[in-house]
Amino acid sequence: MKITFKKEKGWWPWQRRNLAERVAHHATHMSELIPANAHRDFFYDIKLKVIFTKFKNAYGDAYGFEDDPTSYEIRLSSTASDKRLVQTIYHEMCHIKQFYFEGLELSDTPVWKGETFSNTEYWNAPWEVEARKFEKKCWRIWKKELDFEGRF
Repeated sequence: MKITFKKEKGWWPWQRRNLAERVAHHATHMSELIPANAHRDFFYDIKLKVIFTKFKNAYGDAYGFEDDPTSYEIRLSSTASDKRLVQTIYHEMCHIKQFYFEGLELSDTPVWKGETFSNTEYWNAPWEVEARKFEKKCWRIWKKELDFEGRF
């Protein structure tokens, strides 16, 4: 899996960018976008671009491209705290897994795992419920095992 990082507006300190990179790579393993037993040279044909930008009402989002089903982007809010940044990356990486492996299509009438959802509110949508659970699970692991600087 190739992951590139890009800032869209403003400046991000290298510490935050480094944090985001470490979390994104950990999330690829946790979400099984890269299997745990994969050789270090293993490479899926998934391309992910992480963009640091400004949001008014969200911490981040994730989306794919219809013309290239192996390309995805995650946009992260530059105003989020480090804790929220970590949690958001895990949450959005779960959506990337859902797009790639489970056929999640977010449109006017979302489709997930072959089922169409028409009047499902954001908070109750099954893909959002799953992403929040994944985010919480990964956050606990990050805080317990991978927070080397003791920042959280």
